[in-house]
Amino acid sequence: MDENAILTAFLTDPALLSDTVTRRQFVALFPKDKRAEPADVAILNALYRDLYVQRGRQVRAIERKIGVECALTARAVRTDIAFARQRMKEDGEDARQDDEASLYADLIPDKPKNITLRQMLERMANAVASMEQELAELDATSRNQLQQVNIVIDSLSDLHYRKLSQSTADECVTALRDLEHQLQAAGEVSE
Repeated sequence: MDENAILTAFLTDPALLSDTVTRRQFVALFPKDKRAEPADVAILNALYRDLYVQRGRQVRAIERKIGVECALTARAVRTDIAFARQRMKEDGEDARQDDEASLYADLIPDKPKNITLRQMLERMANAVASMEQELAELDATSRNQLQQVNIVIDSLSDLHYRKLSQSTADECVTALRDLEHQLQAAGEVSE
């Protein structure tokens, strides 16, 4: 598999909005009284479609950036190989040694020899523990962000029905800006 295919598979394939949250799950995030009327549901469906389109645009932009980055990387590798070949010719070394493996051998870790079953099990246990810790951190972050989204949604519902005081409206705007900054920091929203 080439670099472009790997990056595309891991960064864009599971990135559609429907992979993250379905329309029904999205609508369920809102309070029941805000989704009871058909007109309210229509607004929520329109909001979901709009988010879906925005997410699709971001995915396509990422795919373009992946293509550009892979092309630049390939060009840099070819340039490195050409310079290395030129240096080897100037130094009088054997041209057969200038393939990519020998040029980038320092980047490829040595394969361990004769690893025992106990060592393999220890490494696997360490990897599992590390992944579980990372998953726990991601779960905590997700719960925190979901809580923030629910607070913003409740505030927006009050804003929609003009039940907000000025201080609550200011808090809502501040919370939206904080959420936007967090999403930008996570690379979810393009400016």
